[in-house]
Amino acid sequence: MGERRKRGEILPVNRRFDRRNPVRQFGDERLDRFDEVGVYGMLGIGLMLFCFKGMNARQVWRTGILRYAFWSINIGLALMVLISVLPVGLMQTWASVEHGMWYARSAEFLQTDLVGTLRWLRVIGDTIFAAGIVALAWFVLGLVRGWSIEEEAGPVAETSRA
Repeated sequence: MGERRKRGEILPVNRRFDRRNPVRQFGDERLDRFDEVGVYGMLGIGLMLFCFKGMNARQVWRTGILRYAFWSINIGLALMVLISVLPVGLMQTWASVEHGMWYARSAEFLQTDLVGTLRWLRVIGDTIFAAGIVALAWFVLGLVRGWSIEEEAGPVAETSRA
């Protein structure tokens, strides 16, 4: 059967395996932090901005920093996927077809030089994404403090149609 272990005993890293969810093992949790922003995170950001705009619809926003945040978040997510997640996923698919799922999820495969390099290349997208999140936070803080809102030009004169 296998050797019995005492309750609470820590398994060595190379023997760790979650029988309930075999896809989640070998510390992959840290790769999924920014990926979870994806669609629902972008919808959440959109809903947040919609609510902020609805709270005072007469204010005119300075959207330069918001435009930067939008593009850097999206470009950062795209780079994370294209530089790291997609290539590693395709390599794992190929390894799974050739050798089996056990090999594609093993430490032997996940700790190769190429996979490690692709994992580190993801930092490029992470950095651009993080810059967008900081810009978005700066914009939202500016809504509270006032620097993200245009100065009021005064009442607008209405023109009559003749």
